[in-house]
Amino acid sequence: MLFQIKETADYKKIYIFFGLISFKILYHNPSIAIRIFGINILTLYLFNGKLLIQLNIKIPIPFIDDELFKAKFLYNCVKENYTKDFDCIYSLCGSPSGETYIILNLLNIILRKNCSKQPILVVDKMFKYQLCKLFQPEIPVILCKNLSFLYFNKKNFHKIKGCKVYNYFPTQHYIKQDILINTKDEHYFSYIVSKLDLNRNLSFNKPKISDTAKQNISLFIKENNLKNFVIIAPEANTCSEGCINWTKICNKLQTLGYKVVLNITDMKNYIPHTIPVLLTYEEMFILTQQASAFIGLRSGLVEILSQCSENTPFFIFYTDFPKRGVLQAMSAEKALSGFTLKKLPNVNKNNITELVAEENSIEELFKKLIRAKNN
Repeated sequence: MLFQIKETADYKKIYIFFGLISFKILYHNPSIAIRIFGINILTLYLFNGKLLIQLNIKIPIPFIDDELFKAKFLYNCVKENYTKDFDCIYSLCGSPSGETYIILNLLNIILRKNCSKQPILVVDKMFKYQLCKLFQPEIPVILCKNLSFLYFNKKNFHKIKGCKVYNYFPTQHYIKQDILINTKDEHYFSYIVSKLDLNRNLSFNKPKISDTAKQNISLFIKENNLKNFVIIAPEANTCSEGCINWTKICNKLQTLGYKVVLNITDMKNYIPHTIPVLLTYEEMFILTQQASAFIGLRSGLVEILSQCSENTPFFIFYTDFPKRGVLQAMSAEKALSGFTLKKLPNVNKNNITELVAEENSIEELFKKLIRAKNN
């Protein structure tokens, strides 16, 4: 077929010459990706009325630095959206929630090391904006939507007109991190700390919880008559589905006398007789502190809430990581070793149980849950 159109809720894809050339038009992020023989050649982005052309194949053109171009574009975005002076830009564009949480908690040390006196944070998603307000409320932050394309491949530092531009998680960071986890049993947090050349004895910030969030959760608990309740978080971006029967877990919890609060972003994951919620990070933080237990799939959300393990027992499942673009697949056992919560600051290791999702893992979960309840 010489010409074909496929359309979803997120994008339209146009195929020309039997699919040899294709155009992918994203609705939520005004952009057109041009592919030839399935290879993404270049992407056109529209931002604030300006057209940005990003070359996606590596062609050795002298005097052209694609990453420097991105840093300049980021600098100009800040100048257009922030009227005060700044000497350092810390970009969290393209970073997942877990790494965003970590860098925000290391930021005070990083600022001193970089001699940053007038820093500014730049994020591309609202959830990152919320995390900045939760863990670094004193540092100015601007939300520039549709900037997720401004990820860096190799460099994490540039200097533009005297201003330092940092992005601590370029693509190469994740590639090397996963290789070290798979081959040398490295832990991702230790790797981040060593790359930044920081002291290992670190402490994370306590979140700044608003009175409004406290009132919202107090009302939510009252309206749902929550006394003995368990939070279930069955969703994650990185983990594969594995063999976890969440319905069986919820039913078993209910027979033990618990109400189940189900944290989901997609109602197709709803489980009957549970209480579905989609709360902000600070609301989830408050609710988790009052829960009888937290059970979830390993995710960035779990990472952010891990400080709640001080009082609340955590039961976390690990599944295989599928191949993710340039990142290779990883077994559940390696994922547990490389991303265990127990090596993060401000957690109660004795209150965290981590399980590889297997046939008997649900039975193992409830043995440990009942043991923790009796203690």
